[in-house]
Amino acid sequence: MAGESARVAAPGPRLRVRVEWPLPAVVVVRVEGEVDLLTGPQLWSALREQAASRPEVLVLDLADVWFFGARGLELLLSAQALLAHGDGVLRLASPSHAVMRTLGVLGMAAGFETCVRALAPVVER
Repeated sequence: MAGESARVAAPGPRLRVRVEWPLPAVVVVRVEGEVDLLTGPQLWSALREQAASRPEVLVLDLADVWFFGARGLELLLSAQALLAHGDGVLRLASPSHAVMRTLGVLGMAAGFETCVRALAPVVER
């Protein structure tokens, strides 16, 4: 209506990152939301911080990612390289359709170890 201003709800966080250490040598980084140019620095900060702890396995749980841009792939490759310097391994847990679509389109799906559940790499040892 004329003369009335519409209230627009403030958008919620576009990315949520949670970190868990279920075992001393295993860290799980759970990601929810959108991985793109705007949210990439937040995710990279978490990945870099956890990689600095030199885990044997960093499990990146991507089940709740609904958008995964090319910046996400760049972060995965950077994290993989960073972990390899400390003899660690990056595993993707339950990558969502959005993640697999981006990796598939860019021909990178085979370049990452995946597992069904975040703790599968630990349980299967």
